[in-house]
Amino acid sequence: MSQLKPNDGKKAVVEVDGAHYLRLPIRTHVITDQDKIEDVAVKYAKEHVREGDIFFVSEKAVACTQRRAIPLEEIHPRKLARFLTKFVYKSPFGIGLGMPETMEMALRECGVPRILFAAGVSAIGKLFRQRGWFYKIAGYKAESIDGPTPNTLPPYNRYVVLGPAEPDEVAKSLSKALGIRACVVDINDLAGRILGASHTSMNRDTLVKILKDNPLGQSAQQTPMGLIRKVDAEDVETIEAAVKTAREAYEEAESAIPTATDAAKEAMAEAAREAAPNVEKTTQAAAETVKSAAETAKAASEAQKMAETVIDEAMASKSMPTATQAAKEAIEEASKIQE
Repeated sequence: MSQLKPNDGKKAVVEVDGAHYLRLPIRTHVITDQDKIEDVAVKYAKEHVREGDIFFVSEKAVACTQRRAIPLEEIHPRKLARFLTKFVYKSPFGIGLGMPETMEMALRECGVPRILFAAGVSAIGKLFRQRGWFYKIAGYKAESIDGPTPNTLPPYNRYVVLGPAEPDEVAKSLSKALGIRACVVDINDLAGRILGASHTSMNRDTLVKILKDNPLGQSAQQTPMGLIRKVDAEDVETIEAAVKTAREAYEEAESAIPTATDAAKEAMAEAAREAAPNVEKTTQAAAETVKSAAETAKAASEAQKMAETVIDEAMASKSMPTATQAAKEAIEEASKIQE
């Protein structure tokens, strides 16, 4: 398992349809449009891959590499977007289309007629106390739009992120890069969906069941990808014990950080005290050198001014040869002082 461990509050192993699966989230740097998702996968996941594993990556990470993350300040909602937002159900689990910027992007992605029709059907649904009709009509493009929340990892707490383009092709490309099956997933704390799969033989329903508790996390875990590994039932207890030990070791190391920091500060202070006398001597010597240099420079400057005066006087009295010789001597004297 190397350094991989489940996120806090998430189980390492789940049982689905009588089989046991280990889920290993993988921490990465903050992914941006400067990255290629295949390169990121190889960099962080390749060393952990075993034969039979399935690689999975969040749709948001893929979308960010596809330049489908748009800063809020670049989105200028039209009046229609502001109007429609008033009728959107505000879920405690996410923004959805509940802000003008996300609604504006839904209008652009899905088209005005589709969104208006979805809004009309949604209004009828509310009369019958039925929710969810809007997204059934608007489609996945609208449903996949993510707005910023307080727990969103910066800088994406100031972005609107659209769903990824061509997720099946992305999954195939990732599979080729890693040498195992791969999928692009949209999993949150409410529901899940497999957007793209590298092989048609992959059972998407089973994958959703394996990932339904969102092992990658929903906020600042910074684990946008992971591995699914099928394990034998008799190994589950050993794996869970190893995970527990790893977590305890991590917590112990984390609790030791303040002590280690204090010790480091004391060591630095002691080193500074020991170095202080030498620093003081060096500083004093440097000050004396600077003073001497300043005096020399002043004397040289005065000599040069004297030479310039001699030349000026010589030109005024038209006795250039004698004056020139005197000036040369003055300049030579100034040069000696500078040296």
